[in-house]
Amino acid sequence: MNIGIDVVENARIKEVYSKHDDKFLEKMFTKLEIDYIKSRNNSIETISGLFSAKESVAKALGKGFGPDVNFHDIEIRHEESGAPYAIYKGMKMSISISNEKDYSISIAISDSGVNFVIPDEIINIVIPRDKYGHKGTFGKTMVIAGSLGMIGAGYLSSNAALKSGCGLVYHYVPDEILDAMSLKQVEVIVKRYTDLINDYGYMDSILVGPGIGIGKANYNKNLAMLKEIIKTDKKVLIDADGLTILAENMDLLEESNADIIMTPHFGEFQRLMGRTISKDEDLLEISINFAKENSCVLVQKGHNTVVTNGSEFYVNNTGNSGMATAGSGDVLSGIISGLLAQGYETFEAAKLGVYIHGLSGDIAAEKKSEHSMVASDILECLGQAFKLII
Repeated sequence: MNIGIDVVENARIKEVYSKHDDKFLEKMFTKLEIDYIKSRNNSIETISGLFSAKESVAKALGKGFGPDVNFHDIEIRHEESGAPYAIYKGMKMSISISNEKDYSISIAISDSGVNFVIPDEIINIVIPRDKYGHKGTFGKTMVIAGSLGMIGAGYLSSNAALKSGCGLVYHYVPDEILDAMSLKQVEVIVKRYTDLINDYGYMDSILVGPGIGIGKANYNKNLAMLKEIIKTDKKVLIDADGLTILAENMDLLEESNADIIMTPHFGEFQRLMGRTISKDEDLLEISINFAKENSCVLVQKGHNTVVTNGSEFYVNNTGNSGMATAGSGDVLSGIISGLLAQGYETFEAAKLGVYIHGLSGDIAAEKKSEHSMVASDILECLGQAFKLII
């Protein structure tokens, strides 16, 4: 259990508010909080109390305000009884706020038993599971991932697809890792690359790219494979090495019949763009335009991952720095592919997948710490994440 305590001098808040007025409120508070402040006649005590509460929450989290946490990441809400509580990235935290004449005092408590509050925007995406369904009801996904030295990429992505509720997951691998993956996998079905051409038609979704390799020995083979996949009429997610190959062959999209999702991190996105993106540019606008121009759903991974189909967009707020670890992206691509196979449309699958991935990472961080968690911890916490949403 971590406790954060903060004391704010009301006169200091009054001075800043008098000088900057609504600009101060907009910088420090969310729309919900500003509405609450206005309902209390812009009382200095109310403003001070909310400000102090945000400070105490940041202290209880052990983070403080900085690059990882800003004032809008923490929102102070109120129960019907009027009792305050805090929300940080979906986590509900207990707080207390008191006003003592010249000062506002707050206390916040953070512990492993903290509750997660899931927004309706996410809950409403979920397709109810058919209680009379069988494994075929919940879809089949093809996962093309892994190569010599990179078997973890295929293992993480294929098992994430399975844990996202997909009925059947087929993992296609080159012969040099067939035996290793056949021993490592339990519930996932392992098949040879040579089976690909005959199996596309049976699949509901296809994931291609994690760890497939971009060296001379693999490049031409993987390029030809990507070209065939893009020509199918399937829901296709392209990730990692698949994106690197695509970036050098963007003309392949001209022949596409597939509904495509791309899941690049910032470096991969720059390769897809064919240029460097400066810090001064609007990454959200660039992402929206890219998705529109390439008729795809883009998942631009980062601190606040952006999901867009060129007309709609979603900015995710779950997740933490512990997820910046090898294999985390493979778990995400597997989750989304598994959702696609169950009948979710591309934008909804990407949006839900990104949220669940981050939520699972937040659960893992509570258990393992952001310093020590690894990608397999995110995979193992998916069950708890889904349980909170469904």
